[in-house]
Amino acid sequence: MHKLRTLYRNELYKIFRTRLMLIVVAALLIFPLLQQLGRRQGGGDDLHHADGSWNHEALIAMYDERISETLNFARSDVEDPLYQALEVAVYENTLASYRELAGRRPEIAARNFALDLVERISRLTVWLDPEAAGVDLPAHLPATELIARQQEIIPGIYEDPTRLPSEREAAEQQLAQVEAALADGSHLPYAELMLSILGEASAFGPESAGFYAGRRACYAHLAKRADVSVDALYDPYYIDNTASLLQDISDCERSLADGIDYTRRLPRALSPQRESDIKDQLAIHRYNLDHDLISSSYDQNHGESAYLSSWMLVLFILAVYISIVAASLISSEIESGSIKLLIIAPVKRWRIYAAKYLALITTIVTLSLFSWAWLQLLQLVIHGTQNMPVTVAARNGSAYLLPFVLRNLLDTACFALKLLFYGSFAMMMSGLLRRTAVSVGIAVGVAFLDFIATFVSYNIGWQYWFQVMPFINLDLGNHFYPTLLYRSMSFLGMPPNAAYIPLWFAVLYIVGFLAIFIATGLQALTKRDI
Repeated sequence: MHKLRTLYRNELYKIFRTRLMLIVVAALLIFPLLQQLGRRQGGGDDLHHADGSWNHEALIAMYDERISETLNFARSDVEDPLYQALEVAVYENTLASYRELAGRRPEIAARNFALDLVERISRLTVWLDPEAAGVDLPAHLPATELIARQQEIIPGIYEDPTRLPSEREAAEQQLAQVEAALADGSHLPYAELMLSILGEASAFGPESAGFYAGRRACYAHLAKRADVSVDALYDPYYIDNTASLLQDISDCERSLADGIDYTRRLPRALSPQRESDIKDQLAIHRYNLDHDLISSSYDQNHGESAYLSSWMLVLFILAVYISIVAASLISSEIESGSIKLLIIAPVKRWRIYAAKYLALITTIVTLSLFSWAWLQLLQLVIHGTQNMPVTVAARNGSAYLLPFVLRNLLDTACFALKLLFYGSFAMMMSGLLRRTAVSVGIAVGVAFLDFIATFVSYNIGWQYWFQVMPFINLDLGNHFYPTLLYRSMSFLGMPPNAAYIPLWFAVLYIVGFLAIFIATGLQALTKRDI
């Protein structure tokens, strides 16, 4: 045991004293710092105040600029002179009306829905009386025939011209109702108003009903709650995410009731494992809804997104570094001949391999913990944690909260396991090939191919055979809580592996491949001549 400890200390010293280690540590310190500072400088959210509430003036400026850009685009579009003239008149009228509304009632103008109404009123006004709006109609095209000409430009937009005056009157009434509903600063009248407006819109046809169903459910939910911030209703992301969350709850409840998984693109019969997963998903969705833990544009621009981007950068740096170190642990000594000093010493070869492997594990753990602590410090100092969304996980149908620091520590543990997998494979190649350049090239190449193959497989559709490929299904955290990697992939429509394989398979998978890598590498060192 004393000889093993001596060998272990020597191997660890050789790893940590290299110039490459200094370069990696410097990269881990500098690159995430620059990235976080860059997000702080260029990724700030001017649409919100420091406390997270919406900045009305910034919203108005954004909408004003959006209308102006559309107006400039309309002026540059000359495909159809008549259509161009009408569009320019529409957005000139919209800009003037919106600025008048912003000067009179800025809290109303800051509403995205109010902007939609202003544009709708302007469009109907121009089409009803284009000459009054400053549009020079061709001599052969009187205003009474404009609708027929318009049908040639954009077929189907106004199929019933007789409804245009009533539609404009309805839009004007809705804008007045929005002002009245927000007069007292409460979200309740506004939510009830939107519920009635969406109810009217849903009556236009099946497609409209399906489109507005989610938002109707959202406002019906918000109308029952007195603790929802009025600022939340300014955020289209919050409304859409709430509607999506309600739909997800409905899909989960329906799946459990019918025994068919409706949460996937193609419904299929529920397996016991999948039923358990859906119960966990339902518990998380209900917890988020009950506690109003719904992401908004503010959450997406701050907090976890900054940490996630730095975390992915650190993951890349460490994956490449560990692959290089592990792939040269044995081959570099064989090429230099220094390993002969160990072979002739009174120590068994398995102890040499064990010392190198333990040194590799120590390096992985040390660098992972160092990266975790550094990123936590950067997050606290540069961004703070007040806007960091909490993490809700579930087990056996019961939801629970994970503090931000603890969740990221668990992510680090899962990531360290992935690094160990890379390192074990690279060390095996080092013993088998005995050539450092080739071993490093293969190890780093496999790490790159792993990332590429994972994303490609998700994009072409998840295949069951893909689950047994090496380097897949390494994130055990997906079975217990939503890891950073899972959350980032879920934004791209990628499913978690926990939804497809049981935990016991993932454990056997990891243990089995590690055993193969270690046994093969050990045999290459002990059974072959040096």
